[in-house]
Amino acid sequence: MTRTEVHEKGGPADTTMARIENPVPETASPRPTTLRRLDLGLSWPEGHAAKILHGSTQVVDAPGTQDLTDALSFTTMEIPVSIIQDIVQAASKVVVALPNADSEDLKACVQRLTAIYATEVLERVGGPGTARIPLIDLTFRDLLDTPLAAPGDPMRTEQLYRRWLAGMLPDDEKDLSDAFTTRWKARRRSIRLREDTS
Repeated sequence: MTRTEVHEKGGPADTTMARIENPVPETASPRPTTLRRLDLGLSWPEGHAAKILHGSTQVVDAPGTQDLTDALSFTTMEIPVSIIQDIVQAASKVVVALPNADSEDLKACVQRLTAIYATEVLERVGGPGTARIPLIDLTFRDLLDTPLAAPGDPMRTEQLYRRWLAGMLPDDEKDLSDAFTTRWKARRRSIRLREDTS
């Protein structure tokens, strides 16, 4: 199908299609309206272009016909920041009231939740070519200074990713920069798309 045929069926303009098909590093991610027009012009199920943008090549069924057999197999979900803050504050009060040995599991959970929050904040304000923000450094200093987990531990990769976002990646870990750049760019696209559609 040619670009003109896609456009005639309700798809994006030829020039937009050309930018999508031949992107350069400066090319912005397609807007949600463009993705919807791609679905229309290519006769794809609603949301298919957005799934492809985020790395999924799985065919999406037409709206209302999805097989929900594995509907409860998801591993992540979005949570409003206000809920995360409420959980951390409530847990902090409980930790203070409990004997140290009894609060270790709760402390570990709160630390993981805080780390996830810190990672997204740093993805939004950090990364290559961004100036370090003193307030962010101060807010997440404990996370950025925590001793690294042992090699092979998935937590170590997350720690190094946060340090890379903050411009603090150790010299002996520079080989991770390309993978972290790819991950960061994908997350920034995902964050933009999520905010454009909310």
